[in-house]
Amino acid sequence: MHVNVLMAEAGDCPIAAYQESNGETVYLWQQTFEDGVNDLVMSKTTPERGDAKRVTFGGSRQLGCHYLALAIARGGDWGWHIAWSNEHGVFYARMDGEAWVSSPPKLISSSPAKQLSFEKAEAKLKLSWEPLDPVAPAYAVSNDEGRSW
Repeated sequence: MHVNVLMAEAGDCPIAAYQESNGETVYLWQQTFEDGVNDLVMSKTTPERGDAKRVTFGGSRQLGCHYLALAIARGGDWGWHIAWSNEHGVFYARMDGEAWVSSPPKLISSSPAKQLSFEKAEAKLKLSWEPLDPVAPAYAVSNDEGRSW
């Protein structure tokens, strides 16, 4: 089952969204904090509402979009699968909605990607992407809900 919905906002910074079976949507996007750091946040309401939880730390202080692609998917009853791509590659983390479940985030591919998506079937999780380097791998599979790849 394909579970990720991709969106974009003005300025071409990506936003990922996942729609729950009850119709509620969870969003993942880049936000600039008061200290000037750009990190990823997630929210169960629209990005404009301001109730977002910070899910990455130590991001860039430079202006602009620092994430080329984002993806988010429900991780069973324990939380969320989150993936992002930046200039250093494709990264994956599991999050329980409050704090990291896997820390630090895992580098899945050292080649940046311009599109990410999750597919789930029970404990099998496939993260697919469109690599910027045409000879780079285009997907990774975990058979234990993202604990190992």
